[in-house]
Amino acid sequence: MLKSMFIKFLNLSTIILVLLLGAGSFSSAYAQPDISVSPTSHNFGNVTEGNSSTPLTVTISNDGDGDLTITSLSITGTDLTEFSIDPDSDTCSGEIIAPAGDCTADITFDPATEGAKSANLSISSDDPNEDPLNISLTGTGEAVPPPGVTDISVSYNSHDFGDVNPGDSSTPFTIIISNNSTVNLTITSLSITGTDLTEFSIDPDSDTCSGEIIAPAGDCTADITFDPATEGAKSANLSISSDDPNEDPFDVSLLGTGVVPDISADPELLNFVDITVDTSSEPQEVLISNNGEGALEITDISITGLNKDEFSIYSSEECLGVTLLTGESCSVSVVFEPTSEGNKQAKLSIESDDPDENPLKLSLTGRGFVPCGNSPEIKTLSKSKGTYSDTVVIKGSGFCTDQGTVIFAKGTIGVEAEIDGDGWEDTKITVRVPWGCQVGKNKVKVITNYGTESATKPFKFLKPLLVITKLSLPSGSIASELEITGKNFGIQDENNSFVQFDKTKAEISEWKNDSIILTIPSIIKVTKKGKIVSISVNTIYGLSKSKKFKVLPVK
Repeated sequence: MLKSMFIKFLNLSTIILVLLLGAGSFSSAYAQPDISVSPTSHNFGNVTEGNSSTPLTVTISNDGDGDLTITSLSITGTDLTEFSIDPDSDTCSGEIIAPAGDCTADITFDPATEGAKSANLSISSDDPNEDPLNISLTGTGEAVPPPGVTDISVSYNSHDFGDVNPGDSSTPFTIIISNNSTVNLTITSLSITGTDLTEFSIDPDSDTCSGEIIAPAGDCTADITFDPATEGAKSANLSISSDDPNEDPFDVSLLGTGVVPDISADPELLNFVDITVDTSSEPQEVLISNNGEGALEITDISITGLNKDEFSIYSSEECLGVTLLTGESCSVSVVFEPTSEGNKQAKLSIESDDPDENPLKLSLTGRGFVPCGNSPEIKTLSKSKGTYSDTVVIKGSGFCTDQGTVIFAKGTIGVEAEIDGDGWEDTKITVRVPWGCQVGKNKVKVITNYGTESATKPFKFLKPLLVITKLSLPSGSIASELEITGKNFGIQDENNSFVQFDKTKAEISEWKNDSIILTIPSIIKVTKKGKIVSISVNTIYGLSKSKKFKVLPVK
């Protein structure tokens, strides 16, 4: 029993400690690193035994929200001795990589013998899910050619250009062609062959190989680009013709995928309602997104259409000239600045490299208005004096058609009047004198729906005369219901509105200006024959004349 209670105490203490630490401390304690690497594999191609390949730079990044500690980099696997890490280039081993940070290291293929080779670059870290992270390394060792025989070597056997938008060109890929023999190597030509040969190209200005003689241990280069015309996976070969007796032509596999962007906007309509002429609305935002697989480049954003001068771009820095990758978004804000009254329309035009919607046009609508009631004026009141619920017609100008407020005030105490039905017009307002007015001289003013006020007109408020005209019963027993009919009972107020039987207050069920429903209270010294009492109504304007009523004992 004691052991169980102790465990519960420990669990409770842990919960309290977590709450005291706070959300920030709790979340930071559980921040984790997330390792990523580029590339995830690499083929060094053909390298003559005893030589080293062109270095491959590996980039290690931290995509998590906690620090990433790289313990070590090492080569593992079947042919681990034929690949190496350049220690002078290694900025990773033993280092701590902050979130969004990275480090690099250069790897080379150094075949000691001919044939296919494979190994792994093994990255040890404190990533909780990928430790170690292995990168596949492959390459082929070529035998040293006999004296007098040419031997071509190419830096890559294949290259994948990845995703490129149709109509665009990829980043150039530089191919290095080397002469590993002891005699001159003649490069006859470079050409693109294969299924999609028209969607890859050789930059003629970069080609230092075609028709050239490469001396022993020399090399030449050429830049290749992927230029997809349509969507989808593409493949071709870079075909290198030379006088190498064993590898003529030498083919480098070229791959790439044409991907298209897909622009969208949310919302597709911006509507600005009732903006005062010669003022500016609050900005409204449009979210521009790329729902396609290709990168979306936004080249221009403008306002076009019928009333283009009455709308303007408030902010577009997030989007203009920006390239959105798949799933990314940016925002544009627009304001409406009407120069005249009435409905307006225009278009927000967004130009991009979307193949289907260029430009994307979004509807802009708005209504400019001239505020009513800049100077409301009361000219006459139909009555200069009256009491509660009397009808008063206010005539004047500039009241507007949108209903505002009429106030009856004496000193600092003001009461809002009830508008009689649809009795609010630009030049006439019909109101009921409100309950709660101070007896005596009041001032009446009109406040428009736009906040402007008229000058006041005097109105004398007469004290309402409270009258009980009838009781629903001449007598009744305690706790039964009774209705009082009369006039000027007004609006019930918790502190000032009550009905009393002599000096005993009754519980009210319903209070109206002309009737009150109540429960007959318990009266002291009610005999079997009953007791005659006086009933009166009390409001903020005083007591009514009383009515006699016989209270009977409970049956």
